[in-house]
Amino acid sequence: MKNVIWSFMVKRKVFTAKDVVKDLEGTKYKHLGKAFIRNKVKDFIKQQLYKATITAVSEGIFALREYATDWEKYIEKKKCAVCNREYVPFEEKQMFCSNACKKEYYKLYHQSRRHRGKTGRKFQKWQKWEEQKLIEVFKSDNYRYSRQKAAQLSKELGRSEEAIKERLKIIRRRLKGVTL
Repeated sequence: MKNVIWSFMVKRKVFTAKDVVKDLEGTKYKHLGKAFIRNKVKDFIKQQLYKATITAVSEGIFALREYATDWEKYIEKKKCAVCNREYVPFEEKQMFCSNACKKEYYKLYHQSRRHRGKTGRKFQKWQKWEEQKLIEVFKSDNYRYSRQKAAQLSKELGRSEEAIKERLKIIRRRLKGVTL
């Protein structure tokens, strides 16, 4: 098995442990199981690092000694979905260069979900300050729905009038025990 692992390392020149495991899954050793193969590959990489036949060129990225100086030529780079910076992915499905970009993407994604159809709005979490604003506006009318106030609030909060109406119903139910 070590010869097969070594052949995949030589073939790739620059690799991660996951790359080699993925390559090995398509061979006659796939019946051994992914966890077993992963452990064998990691052990073999440690041996080769100790023998200095390969070097760690970056976090989780290894290269044959001859290719260590210009390793970036041999590995496939991707562009970050947020900042368009080139990076070396650790996994095939990786879309972002850093956790900061990942957080930014999902923050933007959830903001854009706000503007989808009514079903998307039903399950959306409301911020405390948004509910407080709703309570302040509708308190004078005993929490009765008013289209004019809802239209004004929808522009202010970036919510639909239907969402405001539904949230007002929830607030009314919550305050039912309290005298209005």
